[in-house]
Amino acid sequence: MDTYVCAASPRLRWIMGSCVNPKMTELTAGRRTEPCTADKVRFLLEPASYRHRPGNVESVETHFAWVFLAGPYAYKLKKPVFHGALDLRTLGARERDCRDELRLNRRLAQDIYLEILPLCADGRGKLKLGNGGRPVDWLVKMRRLPAGRMLNNAIRDGTLRPEELRPLVNKLARFYQGGSQTQMTAGQYLKRLTGLIEQSEGELRRKRFELNLELVASVGAAQRAYLHDNPDVFTRRVREHRIVEAHGDLRPEHIYLGDESHPEPAVIDCLEFSRDLRVMDCADELAFLALECERLDAAPVGALIIQYYREYSGDDAPEPLVCFYKSLRACVRATLSVWHLLDPDTGPSAHWIRQATEYLIVAKRYLS
Repeated sequence: MDTYVCAASPRLRWIMGSCVNPKMTELTAGRRTEPCTADKVRFLLEPASYRHRPGNVESVETHFAWVFLAGPYAYKLKKPVFHGALDLRTLGARERDCRDELRLNRRLAQDIYLEILPLCADGRGKLKLGNGGRPVDWLVKMRRLPAGRMLNNAIRDGTLRPEELRPLVNKLARFYQGGSQTQMTAGQYLKRLTGLIEQSEGELRRKRFELNLELVASVGAAQRAYLHDNPDVFTRRVREHRIVEAHGDLRPEHIYLGDESHPEPAVIDCLEFSRDLRVMDCADELAFLALECERLDAAPVGALIIQYYREYSGDDAPEPLVCFYKSLRACVRATLSVWHLLDPDTGPSAHWIRQATEYLIVAKRYLS
């Protein structure tokens, strides 16, 4: 079935704190009826709400949004939530986030992210998608993608051909070379990486997560040792302008390989709400993608992606550096896994503890 593939995992809780109820109703303005979030969701589930009249509408709920699958299109409605730096509780904030999502994702998915649409209401609160009344919310309109052509599904289905990776990696290499660079110094970059190691270790050592503290400590020690012993490697990365504003969440489920109707590959669902989290080494971002391919039992796919990147970019990122970045990102994923335990209704805790432990074992192996 054709679908829009969206991320359902928690989005980098480095900067996330408490959360308001996503089903919260909004305040009324005087005597004017103000539609609540549940009203908006019910309206967007009705096929008659859309100008192109789809046969049916399905919904996918993520941590921060609802995505409505309506015929050839997908519409994303942001939840009025607060997660530290991500504050979507006001209409203006949701509009800005929608516009940022459109702008940033068009860098690697120009033809997928189509427009921003207002969800309007009249004086009685009757809703309409598109102009015609006062905006009470905003949606990102996207083209739906064939699920079978997403990289994660192509790997699982055994349909991926190695030559399909070349156009994808070539696009990414050009994106990094032509993208926004940073003015970060080598010292600032090393301090940033040290902070990330300490933050991961601090979270993973929390008693409530019941992880092996000796394993956590040994991984952190190995990562710090690599930083301490190889400062020249990171200085060179900065001097060669390899630290850029990247995608920020480059996972196989966000990569569209292309098909006959839309042959160009695309990368969707970037981390739009924090530029700071998008700034990273190109090799770091691709190491994360390779790590997630390995998690799908497709280590050769990850290795090919790194190989093709070196060919297209001329960036001969050392293999030990790539392994360090894999270790670093494995700890981030371990932290995200145990953070599920902080949320209600996330399933058995043993699953998330086991997943975090698997990531930690991988993180240690990369630096052994």
